[in-house]
Amino acid sequence: MLFPRCKTCSKQLNATARICPRCGALTGVNTRTEVRAVNHPLTFAAATVVVFFTLVLLRWLGSLP
Repeated sequence: MLFPRCKTCSKQLNATARICPRCGALTGVNTRTEVRAVNHPLTFAAATVVVFFTLVLLRWLGSLP
């Protein structure tokens, strides 16, 4: 169905509408909420470089023995 109708007020809706703009009823269209973890090889390398330079800076400032 290209243009579904609201079950509450019979207004013609967009196929992707989650809420009817006229009456506010839910249309039953699901929204995908997908959380993806960033698993990139450079992420670990970047974190390692940041930790290394932080330790070097702390040693230079005299905070580390």
